Amino acid sequence: MIILDWVAEAPPVRAASRMVRGFSRRMRWLADFYDFIDTLLVRIGAHVAGMEHRNVASRYVILGGSILFLSIIAWHLPAPYGLIPAVIGFVVALSVSRLWSWVEDDRNLAAITSFDPNTPKKVGFREDYRDETLLGFIFVLVLIPIAMAQADAAQVFGAHLFDGGGDKGTLGPWLGYFGFELAKALPVVDWADIYNLQPGDDQLKPNGAIGMHAIFVARVTVDLVLIAALLQAISIATRNRQQKTLYAAGRIDRLDELVEKRELSKVLALPRNQRLTAKNVVDFRAYNRDRLKELYTTAKDNVLKAFIKELFDDLNDTLDPAIKVLDRLSATSRDEGQMHRTLDEAIAENGAGPYETPIGDLMQVMENLRKRPGLQSLKFEIMDFAMTLGSAQERAEFLESILVTAKDDFKYATLRAGVLLTRLVPKLNEHSFMVQLFEDIEGKRTEIFGANDRVPDELLDALRRRLTELRPTVSDERPEQKPGQEPEPVLRESESEAASTAPHTDQPESAPEPEKV
Repeated sequence: MIILDWVAEAPPVRAASRMVRGFSRRMRWLADFYDFIDTLLVRIGAHVAGMEHRNVASRYVILGGSILFLSIIAWHLPAPYGLIPAVIGFVVALSVSRLWSWVEDDRNLAAITSFDPNTPKKVGFREDYRDETLLGFIFVLVLIPIAMAQADAAQVFGAHLFDGGGDKGTLGPWLGYFGFELAKALPVVDWADIYNLQPGDDQLKPNGAIGMHAIFVARVTVDLVLIAALLQAISIATRNRQQKTLYAAGRIDRLDELVEKRELSKVLALPRNQRLTAKNVVDFRAYNRDRLKELYTTAKDNVLKAFIKELFDDLNDTLDPAIKVLDRLSATSRDEGQMHRTLDEAIAENGAGPYETPIGDLMQVMENLRKRPGLQSLKFEIMDFAMTLGSAQERAEFLESILVTAKDDFKYATLRAGVLLTRLVPKLNEHSFMVQLFEDIEGKRTEIFGANDRVPDELLDALRRRLTELRPTVSDERPEQKPGQEPEPVLRESESEAASTAPHTDQPESAPEPEKV
């Protein structure tokens, strides 16, 4: 070790290290390019493969149907055009594999950071894509011989890849020959050579060096696929076991969502009188309380809700109202469906139980969501719920916060808030609030509403009419003046409209109007 340290600090080694670092900085574009391709595979390829669907059966049908269709087209298209759907099939399978890898990276990061909700995640881990990845790899084993047949028929590399007595126009010989090579390509134990299995005369034979290159590429591909899948499966099993061990030792107070789902299913499969005391399952009495409250609020399964309720009763604890859970989820979760279910629970609780939802809690939820894209239906539902709570003034302040104070970044939200506020204005009585709102909307209308004119025009007109109806006094409508400063009206347009109906303050009440010429 002493010698190694001395060698590492030697001037030639340090100079070589600086040279390598400089070279790696110049080749940074290669890593960026790889990250770009990887992102395209996950964000676009996996989405095309149906991985965004929450239902497992839907994902299987879309993925399996898509690759099966590509395989059939790849075989029946004239060479070499069949290579196009074959390559697309490879890309789809690889995309699902990369998505699975991203999910496992997020699970590992969550475990390292003790499930800190502020930990940045790439895709989250609400679903386990292991089985979908294996399904894609199965189709890869069919697509490889189809691609080889297409390349052979079209002589893509300048000559036929294979010779032999088999009928190269049918799929059977290609699958048989590749199956034999697949058996030889199995890692660790090369059982085909042990049992002296050799291809028969009726099978395909490589045509010189180009055929052997094709077989080499196919075997390397299978080796990499199998070894990568095997290593990832082993690492996942090890991490799951470590999580449960740490939880049992009291070092962590929750499991990641995939392990949690499996362990809950084991507990719920037991008889009800054994769920809290069973020995060979996870004891959820020490589980993170906030996480249990989230599960209770968002669960569709009544059995799971009853189990969590039983847990809290056993611990002499109470469950939080759904609106409190929604507040936490809006700040930490990316699952829109989960937030929708929590909001539905909050709406149901507000009408049925002793708890009344404060409109301020919804204001905080909207502030948490104001920079989050893709939540239009959720935000609209929150606004509609808020219009059933509190007084008219509290509702107006809620909508004003979406428009001005904590302005939502998305125009669909501000336009909706503007429409609701226009309907609410006739019920308002706070003159100073309306004056300030008028100034904010008039001064920032383009920033708030964009190119839309109808919504801000209707809102400003409603405010003018309401201010005219209230007929505010001079002291109410003007800000505090400094000594010697000429008072300036805050809302000139509303004053000019009010002047036609209200007597002028500078003249006595009995003074006649000047005669029009």
